Order: sequence, then C-alpha cells, then structure tokens
Amino acid sequence: MRLPSRPAPLPWISWGKAGASQLIVWHHLVHYGPLAPQVERVAPDLLHWLNTRALMAVQVFLVIAGFLAARSLWPQPDAPRVTLQAWPQRVWQRYQRLAPPILWRCWRPCFARRWHAL
Repeated sequence: MRLPSRPAPLPWISWGKAGASQLIVWHHLVHYGPLAPQVERVAPDLLHWLNTRALMAVQVFLVIAGFLAARSLWPQPDAPRVTLQAWPQRVWQRYQRLAPPILWRCWRPCFARRWHAL
C-alpha cells in the first residue's frame, strides 16, 4: 500500500520550531551552564525571563507536534488520510525511521565506555 505524499511545509511552522528551539537552548545555557552568574550581573531581567517565560517554548513544540500529527493523518475533514487498516504499516514505518537513531544514541555511551576500557 502506497501512502499519499506529504503536505507542503508551512513557513510559520518552521519559524515557530526554530524560535522555540533557540529559546530552549538559551534557557539551558543560563539555567544549567556556567553562563548564569555572568548574565545575572549584566542582565538580571533577561535571566529571569529566560528562566520563566522561555519555558513556554516547550508548549510551542507540543502544539506544533499535535498540529503536524493531525495534518499528516487527516488533512481534510471529508477524506481521512489513514484508514484503520493502514495504522500498523504507519506505526512500523515510524518505528523504522525513529528507532535506529534513538537506539544508537542510547547504546553509544556503552560502546564508548567499553572501548575506552580496552
């Protein structure tokens, strides 16, 4: 069974993901990294904003992910894109796409430690 082609990308989705990812990176830099004391001296309001308001970027990712999932599964209300019979194939394709990099990232430290011990 052949799946329909993907819908065209939307620029505002790409910009939303890019902006949210940058806010999350900056939040982590000032919250977990050595940058926090220096930023607090120079720009305490920015540090406070990054520690509180920048966390809303996670919700942006969740909303965008929900939108993209709904759009891929049901682009038009009168014509569902995926039937119930096609779900196992869709799940398997998603697993094949996502599992290898996730498994590699999980097992890589184990191999690195073993290699380092030799």
